[in-house]
Amino acid sequence: MKNLHLLLLLSFTSCSPKANLTSNLHPNTDSAFQIIGGKFVPKNSAIAASTVGIYDQKNDFTCTATLITDTVAITAAHCIESEPEHIQVLFGLELSSLIESQDVETRSLFIKPVTAVLVHPLWTVDHNKPEEWSDLALVRFTGKLPAGYKPATWLGDENALTTGASVTVAGFGATQVKIHHINEKKFSNLEKAIASGEIVCDETFENEKKRCYRVEFWGDNDLKMTMALIESRSFSEVRLNESHGHGTCVGDSGGPAFVEKNGIYYYFGLTSRGSDTCDGYGIYTNALHFKTWVDESIRL
Repeated sequence: MKNLHLLLLLSFTSCSPKANLTSNLHPNTDSAFQIIGGKFVPKNSAIAASTVGIYDQKNDFTCTATLITDTVAITAAHCIESEPEHIQVLFGLELSSLIESQDVETRSLFIKPVTAVLVHPLWTVDHNKPEEWSDLALVRFTGKLPAGYKPATWLGDENALTTGASVTVAGFGATQVKIHHINEKKFSNLEKAIASGEIVCDETFENEKKRCYRVEFWGDNDLKMTMALIESRSFSEVRLNESHGHGTCVGDSGGPAFVEKNGIYYYFGLTSRGSDTCDGYGIYTNALHFKTWVDESIRL
C-alpha cells in the first residue's frame, strides 16, 4: 500500500508555511494518521455523518473536511494545492483502503470527484502577518451522498465559544509523534532543512544555543475524535489548549470543531495549525465568522 503524505500543521514561529510540506512516515506504517489521544468516531454518530476526507492525487496527501451541504465541504485553505480535477472527496471512516481500492462500485459510491474549489480571498501563503489567517476553503463535488451522510449543523451563537468551554475536534490525522534530536553543527544544509520544514528548531534568545530536531509522525488513518478546552478567542480564530495529550495533528487540517449541547454536535470551526509536535495548542478558524462569505459563495 502506498504512503499518503500528509499536511504538517503550522506553528506561529514558522517563517514559512509548513502546509506545503510532507511528513516523514514511520517505516512500519503504510498510510495516514489520527487525532492525538483520541477515540474512534462511532459509525452512526453525527460527527461521522458530516466528516469526510480530502485527497490530493497530484501531491499525494490527505486532509479532513466537513459537509455543509449535499455537494459542498469546507476545509482549510492550505489543503488546496491542486486544481479541482486532481482532488477527491472520500466518504468513510478509514481513508487508505478507499484510495487503494480497485473495486469500481466502491469507488463510485465513496469517492466523489471535485468540480470546483474556492479559497477565501484573504488567505495567503505569506504568513509574515498577524495571526488571523482566514484559513478556509470550499470544495464542491458531484454525486449523491452515501447512505448515512448529511451536512453538519451550524452553531447558532458564537457566545458559546467562551474561555474554558469544552469542544470536540475530529480528523484523520496522526496518533503518535516522535522527536529525533540532531547535532546542529554536523547536519548538512541545516538552514535549507529548516526552511523546508524537515527540521524544526526552538526559538532562541541572545547567546542561547539553537536546539533542533526532526519530528516524525505515524499511525493509521481511521477517523478519530477528542476534546479540548478553549484557551482564548481572537477576531476570527479560536485557540485550544492541547497540552494534555489530546488534540489535532498532521492530517487533521481542515477537520471539524464542534460544541456539544444536549447530545447534538454544532459545527463552528476547522483545524488550521498548531505546535510542531502536536502537544501544546491548536489554532482553529472560526467558520462562524465567515458564515456570510460561505453562504454567498455557495449561492453563487
